[in-house]
Amino acid sequence: MKLIVILLGLLLALLGLAGLATPAPLIQSVSRVWSVPRGLYLAVTLRLFFGAALLGIAPESRFPVALQVIGILSLISALVLPLIGLRRMQELLRWWTSRSDRFIRLWAILALLFGLFLIYACL
Repeated sequence: MKLIVILLGLLLALLGLAGLATPAPLIQSVSRVWSVPRGLYLAVTLRLFFGAALLGIAPESRFPVALQVIGILSLISALVLPLIGLRRMQELLRWWTSRSDRFIRLWAILALLFGLFLIYACL
C-alpha cells in the first residue's frame, strides 16, 4: 500500500511540474479525458482507489490523521460526484480550463506540493 501511495504522490508531483512548465497541454489533456461520460466513471474510480489507498496507509504514515481525513474526503467525493452528474462536471471543467495560465500554474504548484507531501508522509 505504501508503494501505491508513493507512486500516486510521484504522479501528482510530475503532473504539477508539467502544469507549471506548460499549462496548455495539461489543460488539453484534462479537457479530453474528463469531458466525456467515461471521464465521470474514471473520476469516481480514481477517487475511490485514492481514498482507499490513503486510508490503508494512514496508520503507518507520518501524518495518520491528515491522510485519514484526505482519504475520507476522497471517498465522499467519489460518492457525491455521480450525484452532481456529467453536465455539471463539464461546466466546472469549462470554467477551470478558461482560467488564466497563472491560475493553472497555481493549481499545478498545489498538485506538486501535495504529491511531495504524500511521498514524505509515506517514507
